[in-house]
Amino acid sequence: MKKNDKISYRSRRALRIGGSDGSSTLLLATKSGCSLPVKRLLAKEKTEGSIPFTRSFFMGQKLKLLIDTDIGGEVEDAMALTLVVASSEAEVVGVTTVTGDTNFRAHVAKKILSLLGRKEVPVIPGIGNPKTMRGWEYNAFLDENEKIEVKSQITASDFIIESLSRNPKETTLVGIGPLTNIAKALDKDPSIVNKVKRLVLMGGIIKPPIFKGKQIPRGFEYNFCNDSLSAEKVLKAGFPLELLPGDITFHQRDPWPPEELVKLKRINHPAVKLLMRVNDIWMVEMRKNVDKAKLPLNFVQPWINDTLLMVYLLKPEFFETKEKVFKWQLPDKYPRFVESNNGIRMKVITKANYRATRKFLLKTFQKLSS
Repeated sequence: MKKNDKISYRSRRALRIGGSDGSSTLLLATKSGCSLPVKRLLAKEKTEGSIPFTRSFFMGQKLKLLIDTDIGGEVEDAMALTLVVASSEAEVVGVTTVTGDTNFRAHVAKKILSLLGRKEVPVIPGIGNPKTMRGWEYNAFLDENEKIEVKSQITASDFIIESLSRNPKETTLVGIGPLTNIAKALDKDPSIVNKVKRLVLMGGIIKPPIFKGKQIPRGFEYNFCNDSLSAEKVLKAGFPLELLPGDITFHQRDPWPPEELVKLKRINHPAVKLLMRVNDIWMVEMRKNVDKAKLPLNFVQPWINDTLLMVYLLKPEFFETKEKVFKWQLPDKYPRFVESNNGIRMKVITKANYRATRKFLLKTFQKLSS
């Protein structure tokens, strides 16, 4: 192949080379006739005949994400946002915040976006109640004398509707908090069901996991339990639905081994330093929640949950999924999924490569300080 040759997307003949850590590289066959010159791509390429491609380049565009989040509590939502913004494969088109003090949560999202050089990403506070906040969150995320200044001329539900209507079937709506905003948008405009590319959620527990001989209660999962009526409405609406249930996140034997956590703390970037500060404070607060749930003290670990969902979006090859149908039940104030022949159809994440996930997170965050 010559340097002035062009790559043909029409051929789409590719060889995938897998790594032992679960990563993979696409090597695309070349032909003439494509509109994209290869000359500049070959500047550092020493072998002729094939060129490595990232998934986003091969598919022609970045993954567009609209994120609805309860960022500003445990570290996971903040880490999830940091990951997708730092990734070269995703474009965050907007962030909406939900539950509790949503102005504070929006401020936290804007702070992280600013630290990552993405001030232009719109952040809209949604439905919430500041009185439900516990207080430690402000100390964790805010510096001394830092003021919360968030203004918006549009509601979170209207922003969701407008964003999905502007580019139908192009944007993935990601829910990593209670589904109050999404349910409100659905009430206002049921047609968003057909405008979203996919709705990807973190929430619910399908099979309560056992930790050290103790069953983790369904109520320990926050997103669906916090607003079960909104969760039921959204799940039954007919969205192209994908779900990471909470029980999958508790299958991790060692969420962040000490040696890997040390590597995270050594990263010299203000966004990552903020994450590590919040994580230390969250571990203290988590001990209080564990006592209330009567779980073993060693349950206090930096579990990867919301961030795991973002890795699924960016690196689906790290995961196994299965199409399933569930009935939604509410035997008490905590929802329950029961497999059935009729009900809510969704793609469910059933298994994750946690080691590859952590390695990808470390590599992405380390690039921020390089």
